[in-house]
Amino acid sequence: MTDTQRPAAGTQALTLVEPTVTLRDAFLDMAEDYRLHGGGDIDGAFELFPHDFPGYIRQLLGNSYIRDSRGARVPATTYWLFRPGDGMLLGVSRLRHHLTPALKHEGGHIGYSIRPSERRKGHGKRILELTLEKARDFGIHEVLVTCDTANTGSARIIQTNGGVFENEVISERTRNPVSRYWITLS
Repeated sequence: MTDTQRPAAGTQALTLVEPTVTLRDAFLDMAEDYRLHGGGDIDGAFELFPHDFPGYIRQLLGNSYIRDSRGARVPATTYWLFRPGDGMLLGVSRLRHHLTPALKHEGGHIGYSIRPSERRKGHGKRILELTLEKARDFGIHEVLVTCDTANTGSARIIQTNGGVFENEVISERTRNPVSRYWITLS
């Protein structure tokens, strides 16, 4: 590994963990960080977190095994970026096991987010790097990652992790430009 490939200082010990009820307090702290800093709802279930956290965890874990005969939803594994030293959750990533036509347009194989108070510290690069390792474990060798074209920070993270720009499309949801990148895993 060259110096340019090394994780940023302080990110080496970070690891991806699958959601678990044992990290409830750390997760609720991260969710509150998103809420307080205008980072939005982590995944559309903010109201479920405090009221039925075990149910929320079951839902996340169950998403890895979705069988949707219509093909609208695909299996997706959720990971949390965990810093063992202080037990803090720094972000969330989702690895979609395959793509639908809609995900080929926007969304791709991997989506990720870093809690607002921990952004611009190298954690975005690390969460994508670690999630790409998980994609390789799933046998995915060509990974599509997309971001809003205006999100230059995310574009840099994707490019740093080997992303090759393919094109720009218009989001069906927001009508904003979305940049599409492919990452080839060996």
